[in-house]
Amino acid sequence: MTESQFSAKLLRALRQRLPTAVIWKLNDRFTSGIPDAVVVYKGRATWIECKVKNNPLTVIQFETLRRLHRGYLVRWDRNFGFYGHIPLIGRWSSYEGPFNFERLLEGLEMICKTP
Repeated sequence: MTESQFSAKLLRALRQRLPTAVIWKLNDRFTSGIPDAVVVYKGRATWIECKVKNNPLTVIQFETLRRLHRGYLVRWDRNFGFYGHIPLIGRWSSYEGPFNFERLLEGLEMICKTP
């Protein structure tokens, strides 16, 4: 699965789980560090960066997610499954994983619904 396929699958599934949310795929080829997607649920934005195992997060992507305070990295690895990460100062803290796609969706839904 490519990063683009992973992102499309994830956003399709989140739209089904959160039908009242505004979910946008972001695409800006000229501004570095913008996350792949944003989910706005009841006025709260959750920012999501999707990666596949061999595609590293850049320093500017990490810093942007950290500054957004509700920024999350979700990573897919063919051999290990899905992981979710929360950016902290200078490092990543895993909130859970590995897990299957359904569990990833449950975790993201919970994050999006949490004030």
